[in-house]
Amino acid sequence: MAADTSMKHALHYAMYYAVIAFAGFVVLSFMFQNPLGNSGLLISWVIILFICLAQKSYRDNVLGGSITYGQAFKVGMATVFFSAFLYNVLIFFYLKMLRPELVENFRNYTMTEMEKMKDLNIMSDKLMDSMISQSEYLSAYSITQGDMFNKILGGFVIVLITSAIYKKDNSIFTPKE
Repeated sequence: MAADTSMKHALHYAMYYAVIAFAGFVVLSFMFQNPLGNSGLLISWVIILFICLAQKSYRDNVLGGSITYGQAFKVGMATVFFSAFLYNVLIFFYLKMLRPELVENFRNYTMTEMEKMKDLNIMSDKLMDSMISQSEYLSAYSITQGDMFNKILGGFVIVLITSAIYKKDNSIFTPKE
């Protein structure tokens, strides 16, 4: 029974995250010129809350107060995958249908930042020219694909930590109340 409900818990909290983060993205898109840049980091921390809520809720409400590291990790990573996917699907359609100019604004921002880096001589000219030419091909798909990868990678690190925090084994030596 517990295996069936772990994905339900993960999806439940992932949907909350996706809606709240998307709402934050929409607000940022009207407040700032570029919510795809650094200002988008303002809503990135919210996933930590929903990972913790999913793991704790699953431990307390489904498993009766105990959870192994593996079970906590499974619920946490499922929450991360579902969250990243749902959030980026919403962002993709928003960028394609409602605010396509945000992609062009992000492309211009990226080009400007790379030109500044080129002036600093941090990387070779050949590498910088290659990066600049690649940024010309930015699209809603490539932006959301990159964001999804970043969310999954960051979520993986967070889940490693939160799984250790929420792990709680009922020992045979623990008195029953």
